[in-house]
Amino acid sequence: MLRLEGITAGYGAIDVIRGLELELRDGETVAILGPNGAGKSTLLSAITGTIRRRSGIARMGERDLMRMMSHEIVAAGVALVPEGRQIFQPLSVRDNLRLGAVRLAREGGHTLDERFSFVFGLFPRLKERQAQHGGTLSGGEQQMLAIGRALMSAPRLLLLDEPFLGLAPMVVSEIRAAIAGLRKGGLTILLVEQKLDVALDLATRACVMIKGELKLTDSTENLRRRDDLNNLYFSLAAGE
Repeated sequence: MLRLEGITAGYGAIDVIRGLELELRDGETVAILGPNGAGKSTLLSAITGTIRRRSGIARMGERDLMRMMSHEIVAAGVALVPEGRQIFQPLSVRDNLRLGAVRLAREGGHTLDERFSFVFGLFPRLKERQAQHGGTLSGGEQQMLAIGRALMSAPRLLLLDEPFLGLAPMVVSEIRAAIAGLRKGGLTILLVEQKLDVALDLATRACVMIKGELKLTDSTENLRRRDDLNNLYFSLAAGE
């Protein structure tokens, strides 16, 4: 599905991620874990082509992402749910969702009505509030809208950047259930998360990023057994 080899990327003259290697198999859910400033969001920006990748190989199937513009990567089936939601607050819920379908995948035969039905089935609250302005939704509902907007394009690969940040526990449970449903449906997911308990429940494999490099990759089952799990980031950083 996705293969990254030797990816180096950053902002200005600064390399934030260096020589990164990562592979996602079709239908797999992988978590990228790490503290603030580790480079997790930069990795997603490198995949989507919204920052300059200085070197390396990035392929999704037969497509060479290194040669594609960001809008072409979206059209190829990659959808990003950014940190902070970034919905269009003056627009209605329905119009926010419609914007996510601008590049609806044609090769899969998906229609706009089918995607609305899919998203509303996943998040019934959005159907109830489809005429409301996005800015009037609660934080949790805005996060549902951001995820729903990404799903409107019928992506092959869903990138989630801190989807539970700042949400109440009840909303976290709802969104976790939705992501678990997407995973069972066979969607390939790359999840960026700080909270180990959430990520380890949703993913089958996890990679820990420290200072722009992947310091550990293992199954979530093995990670749960580590004696230093509660201090994992510190342990890996101290081991440099």
